[in-house]
Amino acid sequence: MSTAETENPSGRSLKGLELSEQYYHELVEPAVRKTCPEALPHLAAGLVGEGSDCFGFDDGISKDHDWGPRVCLWLQDAAYERFFHVLSSTLASLPDTFRGEGFALRTPEAAGRQGVLRTGDFYSSFTGSPEGPRSFRDWLSLPESHLAACTNGKVFYDGPGRFSMIRHHILNGCPEDVRRKRLAARIALMAQSGQYNYLRCRNHGEPVAAFLALSEFLQHGLAAVYYLNRRWMPFYKWAHRGVQELPLLHETSDLFLKLADSANAAASMAEELIEEICALVLKELVRQDLCLPGDSFLLPHAEQIMQRIEDPGIRRLPLMLG
Repeated sequence: MSTAETENPSGRSLKGLELSEQYYHELVEPAVRKTCPEALPHLAAGLVGEGSDCFGFDDGISKDHDWGPRVCLWLQDAAYERFFHVLSSTLASLPDTFRGEGFALRTPEAAGRQGVLRTGDFYSSFTGSPEGPRSFRDWLSLPESHLAACTNGKVFYDGPGRFSMIRHHILNGCPEDVRRKRLAARIALMAQSGQYNYLRCRNHGEPVAAFLALSEFLQHGLAAVYYLNRRWMPFYKWAHRGVQELPLLHETSDLFLKLADSANAAASMAEELIEEICALVLKELVRQDLCLPGDSFLLPHAEQIMQRIEDPGIRRLPLMLG
């Protein structure tokens, strides 16, 4: 049997990210070293971007499309022009299967998620800039899910280091004032949707409005938990799944799940869960010295976070913008 046809030696099912890393080291890198060794110092290799496998959240269901051994080779502009064709041909010459896994049905949405790519184009597709966000306006306006998607996964190799430098900037370079502004908005919206409007909508006899209020609370509550962890919240499909792996407030995962299950239950049950989540969030806000202890209604605490923003331009922005 060739390497490409050998089952996983451990006998367990590999996650897509692990499969792709082995694919790179065992097939892609040796092939590039053979056909175009001069390209190696100029490229970065890994699996980062859209797809559950990039977050490590893939399972058996994920294998129905755009799943399998895949790798991205990122190059700066000059190296891309020089090596694109030979690297693309090298990748195309590799076996169709690896560790017994082939690549599942490719959808149009998966275009650009693998193969030879420009570093600048990759980051521009998520942030609008080849260098990632730089200004306060950039950091405030970009969706968290875009920033999460271009910093997930794993870089297997980075010869020039440029790809990893931009990645590190997006992961760790967000100004504290921006974090506080976006966190304040999420906290305020948690208060508005969950602590105020949810029960009012139920009492008004508006079940659809109440359901929407609950959905808003879930979205903003999850985002607040990510901001308190200094992480970017991924696309909504994986936002709750990711909370389980966060170092802070991971215990809210079960509460969010119970709250989602309570959508058609008694209003008192949902209200109790909302307040429990808000109390845990407030405790962490106080621990991080973002606000003072007090009543569990979060709106005044969001206003306190705004007051602790140093940049006057950001501090003057509307509370719920962000």
